[in-house]
Amino acid sequence: MIAIEGVTVDFGNGVHVLKDVSLEVPRGRFVCAIGESGSGKSVLLLAILGLLGRGAKVGGRIVVDGTDVLRLPPRALRRFRKERLAYIPQGSGNCLNPLYTIGRQMMDLIRWYLDAPKSEAAVLAESLLRRTGLEDAARVMGAYPFQLSGGMRQRVLAAMGLSGRASVLLLDEPTKGLDRGLVERLGSLFASLTGKTALCVTHDLRFAGEAADDIAVLCSSELLEFCGKDAFFADPLHPYSRAMLASLPENGLKAPPGFAPPRTGPDRAPGCVFEGRCGEATGMCSERPPLFSLGDRKVRCWKHAPSAWRHNVQIQELGFPGNRRTWSVYRQRGDGRDRGCQRLREVDPRTDRFRPPPPDRRPDPLRRLSHQIPVQGRSPPFDPDPVPTPRDELQPETDLAGQSERALPANGQALLAPRPARLSLGLRPLRGTPVP
Repeated sequence: MIAIEGVTVDFGNGVHVLKDVSLEVPRGRFVCAIGESGSGKSVLLLAILGLLGRGAKVGGRIVVDGTDVLRLPPRALRRFRKERLAYIPQGSGNCLNPLYTIGRQMMDLIRWYLDAPKSEAAVLAESLLRRTGLEDAARVMGAYPFQLSGGMRQRVLAAMGLSGRASVLLLDEPTKGLDRGLVERLGSLFASLTGKTALCVTHDLRFAGEAADDIAVLCSSELLEFCGKDAFFADPLHPYSRAMLASLPENGLKAPPGFAPPRTGPDRAPGCVFEGRCGEATGMCSERPPLFSLGDRKVRCWKHAPSAWRHNVQIQELGFPGNRRTWSVYRQRGDGRDRGCQRLREVDPRTDRFRPPPPDRRPDPLRRLSHQIPVQGRSPPFDPDPVPTPRDELQPETDLAGQSERALPANGQALLAPRPARLSLGLRPLRGTPVP
């Protein structure tokens, strides 16, 4: 089992490579971490292994089979990696020693892992190579890394990662450079590893759909969604997850525009990391959402905030000349903003939040605050009061009346006189839209 709790990684420059990442890989489950390049997926695996180097600042907790690996001293960590962890890196050209044959490197690793004699190590090495699709295992054993293709070297690394008795597998793009048939074969191999706990980084969504039990979605150093494989491919919750699925060739190659936001400087995203590219962004997205738990799913998106977050409709005070204040209301579907606008008398001046009235007491009419807080509704035929004219509603505050006239077209004076029912649907919302 792997439990990652609030892990944050930076390399001393103030840029978070991982930011408050929390997820759990249950025992015996295969979890695929997906996301565009630069999301922090590989750094997460290296943090679990303790291989980030001295310049890395790692916060939070990483518990593997009951042991917090971030608290282990170096010697104990090396012993723990040998007994519990197996790692398949993605750099096949850099991870094999060019001076030794594949057979020698695999046999040395197996003998170190299992303390087996040389003859048994050779037989096990050939067996593992065949399981990964290298049928001519004897020839591969005698070859040097430069004599093999990139796909063959990647399969050698996969075989080396499976050579020990580790209970936890960390896989960094194990199918990189492989054709579809070999990807399916490796997916079946990983799926057959009963009792193993695996965290796999991949860009191949088809491989994730074949091998994974759960999906973790990362973007710009943050975890955006975590759910079961079937739920992810059938009904992804986060817009970023839906954008990734829409970018598949069978779904039309509809990739989201732009690039991931910078993580430092004036252009960094203070709120949701996908806000600048999301077609569903609202005003709430300018604030960073927490990771909401929805049953066995997790999502970092304001659209799926639980009902407890919707009772208080957040409002932001905007600068406005004069002695009155304008309130801008941001909400998600179903959070009660429309009803909140009908309860403006319930605004708490200390917290700037709406306080819902008790369930046994209905809200009073808004006559008392109708001149204090202009509210623009979204249903023009019904939002304006059908009795007072726009000028009557603005009359007590001449400064607001003047500003509303400037917000109207050239015939603004004529539009303030008729009652709302006589105005067109396009002109009615202008009543509640003061402009400085």
